[in-house]
Amino acid sequence: MAEVDASIPDVDPDWLAKWIPLPYRCAILVTLGIALWGVNLRVLRASGIDTPSLIKYPPRVSHTDAPHHRSVFRFATGLAIPLAASIFAHLAVTRVFGIQTFLFPDVTLVLLLGVVFLFPTQWLNWISRLMPGTLRSSWPVQGRARLRSMLARVVRGGLADDGSKFGDVLLTDALTSYARPICEVYVSLAMMVTHNHAHDLRLSIIVPLLAAAPFLMRFRQCLLDKQPANAIKYLTALPPLALSHYMKFDSNAKPITILGLPLWPLWLCALLINAIYSFYWDIYRDWDFDLRRYNLRSRRIWEPVEIYWAMVPVDLVLRLAWAFKLSSHLSYYYDLEAGLFLLEILEVVRRFLWVFFRVEAEHFRNGHASREVLLGELGEVGRRDAVDDDSD
Repeated sequence: MAEVDASIPDVDPDWLAKWIPLPYRCAILVTLGIALWGVNLRVLRASGIDTPSLIKYPPRVSHTDAPHHRSVFRFATGLAIPLAASIFAHLAVTRVFGIQTFLFPDVTLVLLLGVVFLFPTQWLNWISRLMPGTLRSSWPVQGRARLRSMLARVVRGGLADDGSKFGDVLLTDALTSYARPICEVYVSLAMMVTHNHAHDLRLSIIVPLLAAAPFLMRFRQCLLDKQPANAIKYLTALPPLALSHYMKFDSNAKPITILGLPLWPLWLCALLINAIYSFYWDIYRDWDFDLRRYNLRSRRIWEPVEIYWAMVPVDLVLRLAWAFKLSSHLSYYYDLEAGLFLLEILEVVRRFLWVFFRVEAEHFRNGHASREVLLGELGEVGRRDAVDDDSD
């Protein structure tokens, strides 16, 4: 890559790693995503939207059963408390006593991934018996089993054929937002085995392949669902990933070119195509907004309409957040562990906000389930006519 400008201050790019190592940051992102999903469920339920019904999740059989969002909050709390304790223990050992060890972060990440995705249910039942009564219900056995079955299906690019494909779509779209954290989990696990530096492991071809995997899953789902225009959107994510990987090996002394063109303008063009196309799809197709109408669409849950208008620039800015590393004179800041972690958090937050309007749009689409064509599948002219029909 191009050399860093001399005016850039001398900042240790690994300062965050010394305080919160990479395994902890991966664990924080997983826990944050679970907690924000609980917030999604809570706010949508309070707004009269039955999200579990939309994703065909089994209803509560008794009025004494905790609401779905409360179970998610308990699970997030059950993960967050040991995670916070481990971080404080690590800081005490390394910063106070000066003992350099990665035992705490490594073990914490492995256990957290095991609890969320891997461990058999019998193990969690045994663990729950060792916990205090208030945390004993922190393990949503049914929800975790549903998550694992959905993951087993979507990693192959599959869709449920029992009318619950909307849940698969939400999950796979969430995985696209976690494309970078998935790579960081690989880097963390590889560091445990090889003891190499994270920077060196990020140069591996495995990293862009892992980042591309969620987009390829969603691409195949769109083809199965006969949505070629949506499939193209996920396909446009691949060129930026590939060019970004090769930009790591670019330098002034030995520049890499494609058809005589330097990498960075090609990468910038590919990035903007993906970001703008994705932004268009968020607004017009996922959320059913029409920016030519002040009220955006005829039916809304939340008021005032300015809430919806505010999400338009927010979504655009967060879609373009990854552009922070597109310019050679900004590459130094991308190399900062803190900068990368901030971008990952911003993308998780963007997906959290996206879910509200996507589920709201699906809620209204289900209200017109008798129609042969859903509003979200129509072109702009067809959508405008359909919305006008609704308001008659």
